[in-house]
Amino acid sequence: MIEIIIYGAVSSAIYAMLAVGFTLIFGVARVLNLSHGAFYALGAYFTYTYNGLLGIPLLVAAVLAVATVAAFGVAMERVMVRPLRYSGLAVLMITLAMSLLIEQVLLLTFGSETQNVQSLVSDKVTMFGVDIGGQRLLALGVSVVLISGLWLFIQRTRLGNAILAVSQ
Repeated sequence: MIEIIIYGAVSSAIYAMLAVGFTLIFGVARVLNLSHGAFYALGAYFTYTYNGLLGIPLLVAAVLAVATVAAFGVAMERVMVRPLRYSGLAVLMITLAMSLLIEQVLLLTFGSETQNVQSLVSDKVTMFGVDIGGQRLLALGVSVVLISGLWLFIQRTRLGNAILAVSQ
């Protein structure tokens, strides 16, 4: 039972980060981006490509993947979303089409088998009699820190207050 709770907390933290990004984009830009999850997958596969195939260290590969996906996202917004911004239905269709396109390109490129990158933490930790992978605990900790940091940024900074005002 404890194992299920801990694994559920890890999965929930990851989904919470996805949800925070999705709601931030919608709240500020009023764009319902249906390709948001595909961009996360794209980041994961770029990390795999940089680390697993090109041999770049994992942390550097992750930063490169974030930069690559951010550049791709900016290009998509400038070329496809911005010109049709005032047509909500068109933006929905474009972001859905991009999601499907990204997913299919990833499937054709990497296949349907799971791809893995090296683990930052390979040790297991025993909590309440349950062995939990260190990578899962790291994911939980990073998620909590990032979400808390974003909350503090929005609540305590001038720019965060401006973002909050725009979203309302």
